[in-house]
Amino acid sequence: MILFIVFSCQQENEAVQQTQEIIQVDFINPQVVKTDQDRVYAQKIVEITRALRAIYQDPEIVQEVNAAILTGYYADESVLLKDLLAPEISPLYKSESFQLKKREHKFAEGLFAKRFKEELPKYTKQALAGRVSDMFFIDYVNNVSIYFPYSEDTQYSSYPTTVVAATDETDAAYAQHPLCDDITPQTYAYCNQFVLVNDDYASVNPVHIVGMGAANSTTNQFANCSGNLLVKVGYMRCKKQYDKLISFTGNGGKSEIKIGRANAAAVTNPSQQVTGFTGDLMSVDFSRKEIRNNTWKEINGIWDTNWPSGTTEQVLAIWEEDTQGTKNFTGPIKIPFVGTLTTYNISVVTQDEIIRNWNIDRVFLTSLGQTNQGNGFVGGWPILDGGRGFNVSYTLPLLCY
Repeated sequence: MILFIVFSCQQENEAVQQTQEIIQVDFINPQVVKTDQDRVYAQKIVEITRALRAIYQDPEIVQEVNAAILTGYYADESVLLKDLLAPEISPLYKSESFQLKKREHKFAEGLFAKRFKEELPKYTKQALAGRVSDMFFIDYVNNVSIYFPYSEDTQYSSYPTTVVAATDETDAAYAQHPLCDDITPQTYAYCNQFVLVNDDYASVNPVHIVGMGAANSTTNQFANCSGNLLVKVGYMRCKKQYDKLISFTGNGGKSEIKIGRANAAAVTNPSQQVTGFTGDLMSVDFSRKEIRNNTWKEINGIWDTNWPSGTTEQVLAIWEEDTQGTKNFTGPIKIPFVGTLTTYNISVVTQDEIIRNWNIDRVFLTSLGQTNQGNGFVGGWPILDGGRGFNVSYTLPLLCY
């Protein structure tokens, strides 16, 4: 009996010890981190993780990081810290996708760099006093990256971001509770708590994983397309009920989305104006249920069978067709092979505001290719107009021939 009690107590003590090891936040696994160089990198990852937790108390900083990740400049929902620390020279920050995110979320560009440089010295073992040059910090973070899994699902979440140190090889790790804020008394209770970060957690809560490396997006096979482009509308989603449920004028029920294309191919001098669409219009009907459920519909319709390289831009026109009312698509457009500007003015029947009046630049469209523009993918192609403020989203699959 005595032996049984001793053995039971020993088992209990071992269980407690194992539990304590499992619940270790920012755990550096010695079975994974083996060499001296590995340990230096792992310690650096932990220091950066803790600095990020501190500055992430400001949602504007998180928005800046998310915007950088969601450009798709780096593959697999990642970004290198060196880009965040040098916004004035980073090509990522100059990308159209990043600037669109900046306008959408209205954050201050460069705030991350300023606050990170202030905060990091509090968490490092090195003496960083006086060593505050931009190049020092860029060299210090070296190849450290931030990975945002499930960004498509959680990018608009208002819940604080959980930050995890990638210092192990595992599908689950403990992290400090994201509601902990060391300087706010109301949150002190959370500072002694932890969360288990796994796929289930990351799919519903924003998570940033601090690790090493971020690969550039896959080389775009369309970027250097000097031939003709076949452009399709692959999938489309409508999020707004454009027509009334009950309508005396017969303008109710489903929404009839029209898609048109215009260019200045028939124009020979700037005094001429484009007054009609080129080619056939595309029509997509969305039932009220499809709109209510944000259903993606497979269209697979051809928007342009033959976009030559000499035509530098075309108008993508999207509207909801009604039985009455008039709106006009207007704007400047370049004459093909010349580049001189003329204008377009095309009338459509609708009572609603025009959904999209977009001069698509051919270089910009081919630069999209199959890279992530921050709103995810449907059918293997990036979602365009997928962010807040857009009621109709779609994909534009390409073929270069």
